[in-house]
Amino acid sequence: MEFKPFSDPLVQKLEVFNELVGLSMTNLLFCFTDLIHDEEMNYAVGYIFIGLLVFNICTHLYFMFRGICINMRTMWKRNELLVEQKGFTKAKSGRCTFFWNTLKACFSRKKTDEEESAKSKAEEEKSQVENKNESESPSKNSIFERPIPRP
Repeated sequence: MEFKPFSDPLVQKLEVFNELVGLSMTNLLFCFTDLIHDEEMNYAVGYIFIGLLVFNICTHLYFMFRGICINMRTMWKRNELLVEQKGFTKAKSGRCTFFWNTLKACFSRKKTDEEESAKSKAEEEKSQVENKNESESPSKNSIFERPIPRP
């Protein structure tokens, strides 16, 4: 093949496989017209069509779940290293506690003094802007604060 749009060879092969199966199934669609008058042959072609479709779906599901398992294993190993670096230890209760400790290590982040000061500064500026807006603009309920003239 001259043109390879995917950098991963497995994805490239899966795409070629998908195109071949799709082309085969498209060619089988002609057999469902009035070209074939034998009912048994129509059923046989139908089963072949269904078989190709199921085979295509199963192939893609296999590689999808395989990729998920590989990614999860890689994440698990990376998280184990993170847990060891952050100082968490495995508890005696087993993997469940270790899993939660892994999540804590991944998602917990210590705030630095700079982040805290920037956050407090932003909150102060926001409150100053709100106070300034309140003092300059009339209150929203000013219509209801005026007495209603009686005839």
